[in-house]
Amino acid sequence: MNPLFSERLLIWYDKNARQLPWRESKDAYRVWLSEIMLQQTQVTTVIDYFKRFVDRYPTVGDLASADEEEVYKLWEGLGYYSRATRLMQCARIVSSRYNGRFPEDLKSMLALPGIGSYTAGALLSIAYDMKVPAVDGNVFRVVARQLCNGSDIGKTSTRKEYESIVEAIIPERAGDFTQALMELGATVCSPVSPKCTACPVSEGCLAYERQSVDSFPVRTARKKQVRERMAVGIITSNDKILFIKRDTDGLLASQWGLPIVDITRETLADYASEELDITLSGMTAIGKARHVFTHKIWEMDVYTAEASYEATPDEPETRWLSIEEVEAIAVPTAFKKALTLHENK
Repeated sequence: MNPLFSERLLIWYDKNARQLPWRESKDAYRVWLSEIMLQQTQVTTVIDYFKRFVDRYPTVGDLASADEEEVYKLWEGLGYYSRATRLMQCARIVSSRYNGRFPEDLKSMLALPGIGSYTAGALLSIAYDMKVPAVDGNVFRVVARQLCNGSDIGKTSTRKEYESIVEAIIPERAGDFTQALMELGATVCSPVSPKCTACPVSEGCLAYERQSVDSFPVRTARKKQVRERMAVGIITSNDKILFIKRDTDGLLASQWGLPIVDITRETLADYASEELDITLSGMTAIGKARHVFTHKIWEMDVYTAEASYEATPDEPETRWLSIEEVEAIAVPTAFKKALTLHENK
């Protein structure tokens, strides 16, 4: 790396850093909360969610003692609900085991739920100003272009390589440097049409000098998303809709959702009879909906049906909710799409 890289980057950051609510302090709780929310989510989307969370739960102890369903409701719309589940798990451990203070060593940090090498590095550097690298997609891109590094960033070995490169150039202002690297990747060294002429570290950037910026970073093609044909049931009884709490593992874990089955394996009627002990009548197709996850796509056929009675089996956990009650719980977007079809039919 250019020996002036860190110095030039920090000068640029001091003048150009965006004003973001989680940058108002270096409180570890706020840093951690923002980093979890920002995983696979745009900054502009996260801002309002972050503000609502810290208003409702100002400390990690407040979050640790929060009602789970209230947390899920606040999280509603951010997606990737497993992040919210691990958020609560982590808060409880930090509150009980570490007296409400995030640990200041890498090993302990990595042992916390939902915290990987990047989040640990971000927390330790930003909150505690420790010289620990935090390598995310933005940092991969900046460093790969600076060095014309052709290593596949999808490999674990490449992450370790990049962490070593970044660690070697972290200056005294470790936290600001971490944020500056991410800021550069997010606002200047973007994936498409990077603003190279406005980049503070373009001098010494090999990809820029060789006019090969678009070739970096290198990543092998990801596996294609799996398409699954699903049948979603809006099952009603006495003007209430049946909701089922999903398993603690897998997609939308621990969330309240509508009955859903893989069409290629079973029918909604069979599922209702065998798992819920209810008989369905008047089943009617009302439309189709589509929802895209990271690794799969649900192609959903949506049905309405009447239940023989309001069954309440021990497993799975169920609720019969009025429309007003549905609005009070967190409903994943996939099921909201089905409910919208029902409301508009």
